[in-house]
Amino acid sequence: MDSTTARISLKIDRVVIILEFSNDVTGAGAAVAIAEKGSPRHVLLGRAYGCLMLGVNGTAFMIFGLFGGFGPFHVAAFFSLLTVGAGWLPARARSSPGWVERHAYFMSGSYVGLLAAAAGETLSRIPATPFWGMVIFATVAVTVVGLTVMRWRLPAALAACRRGVS
Repeated sequence: MDSTTARISLKIDRVVIILEFSNDVTGAGAAVAIAEKGSPRHVLLGRAYGCLMLGVNGTAFMIFGLFGGFGPFHVAAFFSLLTVGAGWLPARARSSPGWVERHAYFMSGSYVGLLAAAAGETLSRIPATPFWGMVIFATVAVTVVGLTVMRWRLPAALAACRRGVS
């Protein structure tokens, strides 16, 4: 195999890995969202989501071709890792009052960010459309809708958890 073929093969392998992580984490996040909160299923799916988010963000840090180095998507991946960590730590420690709320809001925000990134990536692939225009439009639209849904649904879900209902 010559060096050009090897580079193309490595790029294809990297794209396949990124797509696989992205598909798996999106499905795991949706499954966590609908699972009974605090149940063994929720915990197991949440752990899978966290590990897959590490994989998605880890592969994001391997992409340098778009900007020739560190770029805005690396910053987004860093903040994504922060939100996942900020949601995971309270659930892991369970020691301070309000840990359930912090866990719920940060993990929900993490999922909204994931969906916004997926929408931005998808719309930016439409031929003859401005890359940044599509990325910004999709990211803002999904974030606004996601945060609206969080504001509308999370308080009720948290109240149900406090009552022991899922």
